[in-house]
Amino acid sequence: HGLLQRNAQLAETRQIVLARDTLVRSLQQEMHTAVAARDAQLAESLQVVQARDTLVRSLQQEMHAAVALRDAQLAESLQVVQARDTLVRSLQQELHAAVALRDAQLVQSRLVVEARDTLVRSLQQEMHAAVAVRETQLTQLRTANDEQAGALAQAAADQARFARQLGGVQTELAIIHGSRYWQVLSHYWRVRGWLRMVLPHALRRRLLAVLRVPARAQQAAAIAATQQQLPAQVLPATYDVLCLPVIDWDFRVQRPQQLLRQFVAGGQRVFYAHTTFCSGPHARLSQLEPGVLGVQLPGPLGVSIYGHLFGAAQQAQCLRALQAVRDSEQIASAVLLVQHPAWTSVAIAAAEKFGWQLVYDCMDEHAGFDNNAAAVLQQEPRLLAAGQLAVASSRALQAKCALHARQVLLLPNASDNAHFSAAPAQAALPGMRGPIIGYIGAIAEWFDAQLVRAAALARPQWQFVLVGAVSCARAQALLQLPNIQLTGEQPYHALPAYLHRFDVACIPFVRNALTDATDPVKLYEYCSAGKPVVAAPLPGLPAEAGLYYSAETAEQFCAQVECALAEPAARAVARREFAARNTWALRAAVLRTSLLGLFARVRIVVISYDNAALLAQCLDSVRDCTTHPNYEVLVVDNRSSSATAALLAARAAADARVRVVRNLHNAGFAEAANLGLRAAGDYEYAVLLNDDTVVTRGWLQRLLRHLADGRTGLVGPVTNFAGNEARIGVPYSGTAGAAQFAAQRAREFDGSAFEIPMLAMYCVAFRRALLQSVGALDEQFEVGMFEDDDFALRVRAAGLRVLCAEDVFVHHVGRASFGQLPATDYERVFSANRQRFERKWGRKWEPHCARA
Repeated sequence: HGLLQRNAQLAETRQIVLARDTLVRSLQQEMHTAVAARDAQLAESLQVVQARDTLVRSLQQEMHAAVALRDAQLAESLQVVQARDTLVRSLQQELHAAVALRDAQLVQSRLVVEARDTLVRSLQQEMHAAVAVRETQLTQLRTANDEQAGALAQAAADQARFARQLGGVQTELAIIHGSRYWQVLSHYWRVRGWLRMVLPHALRRRLLAVLRVPARAQQAAAIAATQQQLPAQVLPATYDVLCLPVIDWDFRVQRPQQLLRQFVAGGQRVFYAHTTFCSGPHARLSQLEPGVLGVQLPGPLGVSIYGHLFGAAQQAQCLRALQAVRDSEQIASAVLLVQHPAWTSVAIAAAEKFGWQLVYDCMDEHAGFDNNAAAVLQQEPRLLAAGQLAVASSRALQAKCALHARQVLLLPNASDNAHFSAAPAQAALPGMRGPIIGYIGAIAEWFDAQLVRAAALARPQWQFVLVGAVSCARAQALLQLPNIQLTGEQPYHALPAYLHRFDVACIPFVRNALTDATDPVKLYEYCSAGKPVVAAPLPGLPAEAGLYYSAETAEQFCAQVECALAEPAARAVARREFAARNTWALRAAVLRTSLLGLFARVRIVVISYDNAALLAQCLDSVRDCTTHPNYEVLVVDNRSSSATAALLAARAAADARVRVVRNLHNAGFAEAANLGLRAAGDYEYAVLLNDDTVVTRGWLQRLLRHLADGRTGLVGPVTNFAGNEARIGVPYSGTAGAAQFAAQRAREFDGSAFEIPMLAMYCVAFRRALLQSVGALDEQFEVGMFEDDDFALRVRAAGLRVLCAEDVFVHHVGRASFGQLPATDYERVFSANRQRFERKWGRKWEPHCARA
């Protein structure tokens, strides 16, 4: 039984082996087929390789042909090079011949130069003779100047006499105001105002002609006679600069005087305070130089600002004194330029009280001076935070100011290039032989006297000339050396004579917090004369290459001076060019641009129609009496005649601040005003102004001061011609006395205003943003009238005040445009616009009331 089972298993195994043999034979057949396919592919590959071998042999043949061609070209190039070598040798021979010719010409030129040197010496002799003549003429001019000084003194005495006469006239005017005649005249003006409200226009004209008071001609003649007694004073049509300084004006001429003289040259007035105080309650004024008025404020005697804090009593006293100066000198717009933190409390209070722009000119690290008290220096962050602008003379000071100030202007020092660039006819230091190493400036604690002494000992053949006041004990050791000369303080006009005698100028400063923050003025002045400069490595020095040689030790100083003495003349030209790019005039122009941005941009829209003479008078007054500098005048002309068009074209061509928009038809007041307000351009405040007005000095600045209160939406001035409480009586006729009257009224009513139901739009001011909240003028009111009532109601409905400024007076001729309408047309327009107003607001219009 077991054998049978094994046989069965063996049979099964044989079947499996047979199956596998069959499978092996099948796989062998497939393998033979695959090998045959691979052999075919290999044969095909061999054919491809043979084809490529054929191609390679072909390419090799082409390459050999190309190489042969390149060899032929190279041989040809070699032939060309050989030809050029031959040409170069020929040119070299010609060059040697030309050089020989130039050498001959140079010898001839030297002969010509020697002849010209002889001519120059002759001309120099003639020049010295001419200089002697000029000196004689200068002596005569000085004599004439002394005579003029006497005349000026007489003029000052006359001015004082005129001031006393003015006081008498003002007293007489007060008596007139209290007289019965004045009371009767006041009743007349009230009756006239009442008649204006209740009587028709045509009847009112005839009646007023009968009621005119003949005495008005006598009154005008009396005022004209008074004006003839007053000295004429021309006031600039721009802002004034009040400087609370770091030094007195008659101290060494530095950055304060240089910058402010540029403002004077631009037609602006400068008021310059003293660093000490005067007795009494009032400020003392003195003429420091043309255009610069000295102001000494009241305070303790014998005390300077550097160690002094203003108490509350003295601050109030100084504010009263400044207000008196503002009123007497008619300062309307001003920049308060502060140069030392001791003035902080007074400056902040004055800027807030008078609306002046507060600017801090940070020109030194004040903590580096021994005379500044710590309590005074602690005021500086408060001054920086309160000011509208900080001006820094160096990058170190700029970084310090940026910690507290709203905006900082980097304004480096500069050179009075015209003063220092030209060598004077008479040189200083006669008989001294060089090399001369010179220094101009204060010899104080920042002056490295030890370095200069060591250099003088190391180079006894050099002469060291130090021009300036000595205020440190270390400098006394310099007097012991024979090759060091200390000249002491020299007047500003004499400095170029010393500078042009120097062979090398120097800035030997020690390194400390003060000098690391300074931008030395003397570097710019040295460069004006083209002098090589050896200076301590101060961070504030300009980074322009080649301006100076850096030296920190005495050995380096001597080595750098020797390099400076041997430098080529071209370096002097580069330094002069640097100085010409860095003048005080250019610095002042940059500062003026920044100061202009502190004043809000104002657009004055003047609506005009066929009043060429009155329009010219209006534009003249805006130009001459607007002290706020950042404004434009946009005249919207309602298709006037050719005379008005020619006037406007001439004004726009002469003044970049004047623009003209000409309507193709008479659009009336509201549409023309909206056109001017919508015209392209950026502005923050707007003024609507009639062409028959004459504005007075400071008008715009005072209106803007009233708008500084966010509760005020609309403000206008008082005037001589209006139909409501804005009208006041005036003691003049025509326009001759308007300016004097306005100045007196501005003093008496300073900052005063009252709420008024409406403002006639002969002159109104408002923020541009007001138009977004209440809308533009309503153009349904044809020609004019009632658009002002409507606009005032909308302003009041928005929760804003409508103010009449008692301290702003604008002369108004009145009815210059409406007066051209026939009486019937005027009454028709008045009636139609009144009906439109009453329909819009759903109430009866009430006539305006004159002030009591």
